[in-house]
Amino acid sequence: MEIATNFTHEEEGEILERPALFTTILPGLPGYTWQWIPPMGQYVLKWKPVPTFYSPPCLDQSVIMRTLAVPPEVLGGMGLVIGREGCFFKQLTGQSGCLYLFYRSEFANIEIWGKPEAVAHAMILLTHHMQSIRQQYFPTVPAYCL
Repeated sequence: MEIATNFTHEEEGEILERPALFTTILPGLPGYTWQWIPPMGQYVLKWKPVPTFYSPPCLDQSVIMRTLAVPPEVLGGMGLVIGREGCFFKQLTGQSGCLYLFYRSEFANIEIWGKPEAVAHAMILLTHHMQSIRQQYFPTVPAYCL
């Protein structure tokens, strides 16, 4: 994600010819940095997720966020849903085309960020994955609970 803006990089009243390549913008928005693009003569706002830290692409207006509730019987197996070091979430992000997945334990849901069609695809893949985990590891839970 990129947002370009024109402004002069100033420090203590002096205009710097070569500003720092990356400058974090706001502590409340992890994952976002300003990058100076010399040929363009401007800063570009870049987003990159920060692993294991909540850092959604919330400044991009073309991105939507949907939540998917985690069924109570699968909550004990969220490690299996996410995968070791997030491997399933990373795989699902690539397969669906979504930008960002994050499990919010305080709300017992998964946030899915991306373009609408990618989010819809990710929701289907996640639902199937959670059903598979429930059937494989928690088979005594009735199917109607999902």
